[in-house]
Amino acid sequence: MTLATQLEKIESSGLIRLAQVDPELEYMFRHALVQDATYESLLKADRRSLHHAVGQTLESLYAGRLDEIAATLALHFEKAEEYEKAVHYLTRAGESAARVYAVDEAIELFGHALELVPTSFSEDDLIHLYSQYGRVLELAGRFDVAIEIYNRMRTEAVRQKNPRMELVALMARSIIHSTPTPLHDTNLAKDLSERALAIASELGDPEAQSRIYWILMLAFLFDGRIQESISYGEQSLEIARAIDNPERLAFTLNDLSRCYGAAGLLEKASAANLEARLLWEKLGNIPMLVDNLNTYAVQLLMGGKLEEGLALVTQAYNTAHSIHNAWGQAFSLMITAMISSKLGDVIRTVQAGEELFLLDPGQTFPPSQIAMRAILSDLYLELGQIEKAYKVVHEISESTKGLKSGYKPPILASWARLELVSGNLMEAKKLLDQALENYDPENFITFSPLFVTFAQYEIYTAQGDHLEALACLDKYIGVLYGKRVIFSLPEHLLAKAQALVALKRKDEAIVVLKEVASTYTPLNFRRSLWKVYALLSELELESGDPAGADKSRRKAREYLDFLLDHTPADLHESFLQLPAVAALLKTS
Repeated sequence: MTLATQLEKIESSGLIRLAQVDPELEYMFRHALVQDATYESLLKADRRSLHHAVGQTLESLYAGRLDEIAATLALHFEKAEEYEKAVHYLTRAGESAARVYAVDEAIELFGHALELVPTSFSEDDLIHLYSQYGRVLELAGRFDVAIEIYNRMRTEAVRQKNPRMELVALMARSIIHSTPTPLHDTNLAKDLSERALAIASELGDPEAQSRIYWILMLAFLFDGRIQESISYGEQSLEIARAIDNPERLAFTLNDLSRCYGAAGLLEKASAANLEARLLWEKLGNIPMLVDNLNTYAVQLLMGGKLEEGLALVTQAYNTAHSIHNAWGQAFSLMITAMISSKLGDVIRTVQAGEELFLLDPGQTFPPSQIAMRAILSDLYLELGQIEKAYKVVHEISESTKGLKSGYKPPILASWARLELVSGNLMEAKKLLDQALENYDPENFITFSPLFVTFAQYEIYTAQGDHLEALACLDKYIGVLYGKRVIFSLPEHLLAKAQALVALKRKDEAIVVLKEVASTYTPLNFRRSLWKVYALLSELELESGDPAGADKSRRKAREYLDFLLDHTPADLHESFLQLPAVAALLKTS
């Protein structure tokens, strides 16, 4: 009986059906149970042989596209009990999933690969597998599980007396404790890094030494200890240049740029960022290119270059979105909201917030979640939307659980302002005191200074202590000028003018307001400028300058109209009812 006759007989029995004739004859089982029963009827050795043959055939047929079928190959080689090949293809499949941010799938693939690792597996491949598995767990926000994997890796390294594997495990764990995760711990990161440095020195591994100094730079940067951070970063940079390692050099330059920016060394920050950008482009590392663009957009924002910063962060967001990079998207959206709110584009600010909140918090930059909620809380408060502001601020409180206390001042300050507006002065003071416990007015990495000083000023003002309000503003304004942080100056200089008016020092207030107007009108700080020109108009009229008052009032109305045109319709009514808004519209 020929094969064709046998197939026809089986088909007529209803067990299989013809699937296709071209390009090759193909039959399918009619029921999965029949397929399972047929498979189970095979001897174990025959099954292994069949899976081995299928695996080899697929490798041959798809030699140039193995990543596409890596998971299928892994299955066949696992069934063939060829575990080294199975782990190899599971790792490739996990890497493919991670590249498109299919994080849960990547976790499952790497985890299964680790279960199958044979004793013959090479040291390099095992280190790579542990590292990749831990990394995708970090991307999923499962930092505690990642720590377990790195600890397991280190235990295995000690058992094998393998210092290189131990070094990689120590560095991987140290990164989690050095960056803004719920497990951030500068002292622990320093301890782990020092152990790693000792091993790297014994092994004569300068690349690892540069990487460890980079980790220490991050740990101290996110702890607000900027000068120590710069010192570690420059040590990392010196080694990276000496060994001519482009990737290591790019990582160090990218984050050293943040350190320089936080220290107010803007020229150094810009030079480091642009050098890193060229390297990322050459290396084809798109996620890090996104991070680089976002970092530079922050520097442009800090320098008051709003329009230029918005164009760059839009480019960063579009790139991050195209590769499904949630971390990069969140960072971009936060910066977009910061810039748009200064420009007076409330619609875009709110849209950025709503989009960020749809992202998985575990896969995003934690300070971006906190800062965004603080931005929206303050914006809603300014629009007279107290209930919306309260809702957002309570969401802020939930989002900080497990985070280091140094990230909480923006939340506490925004909450204090809301309590103050609601007439709860004592509660506002209590919240502000909590914010000040972990507050560094010169640490802009956590964005705290953007919110805390304003809450201080408002509480002093509510208590009638205008001299103290003025003193705290002057101190902070001095920091802003010293750090060359331009973008936060308009609202704080406006507050200073208001404090001076309260102290009946109106001539000084006019000088301050005119300085703000002349400096920030060309930069389009519309959200502050309508209030600056409105107050300036009042003071000019009182000082006997009706022509100047009329000119200022028209400028105030121009900026207010822009805000109204760029505010969602459901927020208009409360905004129009605010006394300052109603007064300007009436006099205009």
